[in-house]
Amino acid sequence: MTCVHLKDLRFFSRHGVYAPEWEMGGPFEVSLDVWYDEANGVATLADTINYEALYKIVEQHMLQREALLEVLAAKIMQAVKDAFPQTCEICIRILKLRAPIAGIDGTVGITLKRQFS
Repeated sequence: MTCVHLKDLRFFSRHGVYAPEWEMGGPFEVSLDVWYDEANGVATLADTINYEALYKIVEQHMLQREALLEVLAAKIMQAVKDAFPQTCEICIRILKLRAPIAGIDGTVGITLKRQFS
């Protein structure tokens, strides 16, 4: 199996539960790992999972506001699976770099991992 990685992609987005998050927005970081079976070999771009296309999927979803990062991650995963049916496993991490939590000095986020048969 082969894994295509997109690491530490930065976006300005408006995801969150609270109104100030929607109004002001903030920085987010996304990492995506997409595993696929290359049993028939890889000779051309059509035989692999195009990381530019993966980036476009992530970018498109980061522009659409979601209250919960879990929902956002699941939507990105489904879009990847729809675009690349040969996908066997996806792991996505989404970090909110400035969470609206008083006194926090760090990031918050989620990781979602799914295997497909």
